[in-house]
Amino acid sequence: MEAFPLHWPLGRKKTDKYQRVHSAFKTTLARARDGVLKQLGMMWAKDIVISSNINTYNRGGQEIMYADQTKAKDEPGVAVYFTWKKKQYALSCDKYNTVMDNLQAIMKTLEAIRGIERWGTGDMMEAAFDGFKSLPEPKAEVTSWCEILGVEPCATAEQIKDAYRKKVMEVHPDRGGSSDMFNRVKVAYEQALANLKQI
Repeated sequence: MEAFPLHWPLGRKKTDKYQRVHSAFKTTLARARDGVLKQLGMMWAKDIVISSNINTYNRGGQEIMYADQTKAKDEPGVAVYFTWKKKQYALSCDKYNTVMDNLQAIMKTLEAIRGIERWGTGDMMEAAFDGFKSLPEPKAEVTSWCEILGVEPCATAEQIKDAYRKKVMEVHPDRGGSSDMFNRVKVAYEQALANLKQI
């Protein structure tokens, strides 16, 4: 149900780390997570994935957080992917300084959108969710994974890995790159690996 590391939805703008704020939410990480799952459960959503930089391991059927959560402090964004009425959606938030607060903001958003269903008309809720589609419609100018990584379509796993390492360093936000391009390179690498498995 939870995915590490954070996979930010393509095309979504990220909040600059100096523009993040403290929240007034009074919750815990577990309560925020359970709140998101509860809201999605009441909508009969399926295929729920909560993606963040909170690194956990499973012990006795429970997800336990690792002590070192440096990555989550540096990048506290959260993305929640789910299927609702046979359509894929993604809600994401990185406005706040902690994963817990960003997850709580998503829970509150879901709660508000569900309120539309109770107080408005049924189609208002679907219209509200249409802005959160997981993947944009493909466009003619979409760049392939091999173009993004700068390799041939027949590249070996080692060539792809080397190209990915170089490219990710070039576009890293801490080195003057953009979060959008950094995410595009990560997605291209995942697509390249998936393509290798199919060969």
